[in-house]
Amino acid sequence: MRGQSVVDTARGLLPFAHLGWGYQDRGEFHARAREYILDGVGAGQWVQYVGDGAQEDLRVEVAEIRDLGAIVRAGHIEVSTVGDFFMYDSETSATIDPWGSLYACTAAVEKALDGGYTGFRAVFDSSSLARTAGQRAALAGFEYLIDKQIRALPFAAMCAYDLGELGAAASAELLCLHSHVNPHVTPFQLYSDDAAAFALSGQLDRSCREVLERTLQRILELTGSGDVIIDGRALTFADHNSLLLLDRLVGKKASTAVLRTACPTVLRIAELIELPHVRVEASE
Repeated sequence: MRGQSVVDTARGLLPFAHLGWGYQDRGEFHARAREYILDGVGAGQWVQYVGDGAQEDLRVEVAEIRDLGAIVRAGHIEVSTVGDFFMYDSETSATIDPWGSLYACTAAVEKALDGGYTGFRAVFDSSSLARTAGQRAALAGFEYLIDKQIRALPFAAMCAYDLGELGAAASAELLCLHSHVNPHVTPFQLYSDDAAAFALSGQLDRSCREVLERTLQRILELTGSGDVIIDGRALTFADHNSLLLLDRLVGKKASTAVLRTACPTVLRIAELIELPHVRVEASE
């Protein structure tokens, strides 16, 4: 089972991990970016900092973060705007192309390795890419795709979202797609797993029903044909409506799902309700 966690620092996620961080102010974001970058530099990784605004302004911003000025001047951090780094679905669009942006990341990994670095580590301030529902749908696809690549390549990413600008619900749509998150930003996490289409952890209940529905709709489109295997061993709770929602969405995909979990509540509910498109199996 892939490791997942709720953390209060960006330190120690080595060598490669996918961290989602919802921040309240720029000072908090800079503190976490500093931790994540210093870990990467210490591990011999090439670091990319991507944000909204003019490139020179971003470069000054990074250089003014404590302990990072000398690293910037030494050329170990590349600073890019979101417009320059990500690929978009058209020349005039503000919505990213998930597959094209994935290619940009994998090309950056290859460049880092060719340059003698041990891997690639990115800090994305993705808030400006998540302002509309359409933007978030595309960005959710990208988050899922890069999470799968982080499992296969020497690649780490911290994806930050401004909670004040986006709001808690909109931010949760994207933060939930990370194996590591900061506290209180999402009650559940959905992330890639080698032995499953995806893994689910945390709690699925009424408080997150809308976010869960949008997330499942977006990710199920990317899971291919055949049975959808879901690793639910890290689920701590799921109510009957969450299971019925999963069943309905899997049915719309004209597929079936196998949810493997050790959660007693989920196993008991599955015995009591009809789930024609989901089979719940006990796991250790």
